[in-house]
Amino acid sequence: MKPVPVTIYDGTNTTTVNRINAPAGSVDPNGVLDLGLGVKVYRALLTQTNTDAPVATVLENTMGGTVVWTYSDVGTYAGTLAGAFTVDKTFCDGDTSWFNSSDLTGACVAYFAPSGTGNSVLLSTGIAAETLSDGLLANYAVEIIVYP
Repeated sequence: MKPVPVTIYDGTNTTTVNRINAPAGSVDPNGVLDLGLGVKVYRALLTQTNTDAPVATVLENTMGGTVVWTYSDVGTYAGTLAGAFTVDKTFCDGDTSWFNSSDLTGACVAYFAPSGTGNSVLLSTGIAAETLSDGLLANYAVEIIVYP
């Protein structure tokens, strides 16, 4: 079988090649090349008011589904996507403290981590004294990385 040429674009230039040397494990059973080597990423900006669920402005999502954000309790929220957040392979990142212009009395704090079930991540927010509070998220950046 004769190789089929592939056009590659690196963001600036294109080139045509007949062969790609891909790292082991980077091609799935359907022949799809994953240069992230199976790493899945979710990046979003979250905004939350009153007792509403956080609203996500999704910047990047390779999780294979939509992360659904819900309101659990005062200052407590969950992002859920069944089976997406592999236990012991999920990394959650977000600002741990920031200044909220609507609350001039002090900094806000957050706790963001996998739930341990594989189905959700948990986010809690509060004022500096660690009293859980709603309405502190305004384009709050979150990043979830799931390793294979």
